[in-house]
Amino acid sequence: MRIWFAVMVMTATWLSTEGQADACTCLPPDMNRSYDNADHVVHARVVLSLGVSGGQRRYLAVTEEAAFKGCLPAQQFVVLQTASQSAACGVTLQVGQSYLLHGQALAPMLGLPRLGIFLCDANVLWSDLSAEHRNYLDTRFVCCGGKCACFNSDEVQCFVDPCQVSRCDVEGAECRSNYCGGCNAEWIDPTGALVCTGDGGAVACRRGGCSGQLCVAPGEPDITTCEWRPEYACYQAATCEAQPDGDCAFTLTPELRECLAQAR
Repeated sequence: MRIWFAVMVMTATWLSTEGQADACTCLPPDMNRSYDNADHVVHARVVLSLGVSGGQRRYLAVTEEAAFKGCLPAQQFVVLQTASQSAACGVTLQVGQSYLLHGQALAPMLGLPRLGIFLCDANVLWSDLSAEHRNYLDTRFVCCGGKCACFNSDEVQCFVDPCQVSRCDVEGAECRSNYCGGCNAEWIDPTGALVCTGDGGAVACRRGGCSGQLCVAPGEPDITTCEWRPEYACYQAATCEAQPDGDCAFTLTPELRECLAQAR
């Protein structure tokens, strides 16, 4: 690992130049949509910023554990590539921090796997990963090298198809049976978002907006334009949940109030 790290530091200036990304038009973050659309889903720690070239920012990272999707092993160095601007779906990562990342496979660089990452995927600081999101990751059916198995859970034999005994009130939602860790019915809306759990109850309030600045209920519009404002950073650590009036919103804690006041 140390040898690879030294090689990457010395050869960072060799990174190829690529064209400027198009304007950001992706859907807002959702853990199911992001997982389904990704080639690789990894827990990775950023160890080095490789700078910006041709409108693309690159980082060197190392995986902390085996991939939740894809075949990357633990302790694998990878190059992360993203647009240099949030308006072009670019993601800003901090050196030394660990993240859950959803990546598209790109051509290898300097012998290392290269992943494209985007603003509108459910990429989060590992320390901010919710219990619901972690449980989702631990109950995926993962295939690698021709072998498929449930990730961090056992496959359950169910008497009936879970979707036959489940319902969901979200218009257009379709059911997928999942036998990892239980007899689970997962309802997916037309955009690919997970909207109902096995008993038909709506999933808790979820983040929306291109920068995760909205807190919406399942089925509510969650698409916005993709400009970045300083106050949007305040919502990354805020809690999106049902309020006393029943509406979904970020809980306005003293910390969130102070962050918003300073940002504005």
